[in-house]
Amino acid sequence: MFPLFDDISKSWFGLITWFLIAINILATLILFFIPGSLFLIFWENNILVPGHINTISFLYRAIISMHLHSDYFHLIFNMIFLFAFGLSTERMLGRTKFLLLYYFSGLLGSLFYCLSGSTHPIIGASGAISGLMAAYLVMFPTARFFTMLMIFWVVRFIYVPAWIYIIYWIIIQMFGLFFIGGSNIAYSSHIGGVAFGLLFGIYYRIFIMNKMGASQ
Repeated sequence: MFPLFDDISKSWFGLITWFLIAINILATLILFFIPGSLFLIFWENNILVPGHINTISFLYRAIISMHLHSDYFHLIFNMIFLFAFGLSTERMLGRTKFLLLYYFSGLLGSLFYCLSGSTHPIIGASGAISGLMAAYLVMFPTARFFTMLMIFWVVRFIYVPAWIYIIYWIIIQMFGLFFIGGSNIAYSSHIGGVAFGLLFGIYYRIFIMNKMGASQ
């Protein structure tokens, strides 16, 4: 299932959401076209690998790695989710809080990954986007997503309640973390992003959204 857009009233031009999409695409395309020898140098000096957790380079490497993707499918898949969950979340939070949610989710996801025992490098925006999804669940529990459903060669477009989709997705990540292991999917990073996103969303809903509702 691919969530395309929700039924929340919003501006389709979320400046930060589109900016993040553009940066992710540009950075990944640059990575793809770096010549072989320079690629190895760049990879060694900029990509997050467990073991950098105790060095000052963790923040730098984590942020750089969050904007890069391993292949076109990885990039497109993540950008679809960033678009789907970013616009309404940005409109609700505003640009600054949205950026804080995105990057802190990604950083906590990277931290969880480094503590998971894996020795493989990590790249991708999945941890940050996981945080957006978790915060979205708390802030928009009754929203629905216009979703592309693919079953083999059959494609259908249906509306799916956001809470069903997001909880199902979180369960898949938990299952992958505890029962699959050894995968090239960084489940622990996703869970780290979800943890920050849930805490952020709960805080925002209790102390900001409720206060806004009471003042109206």
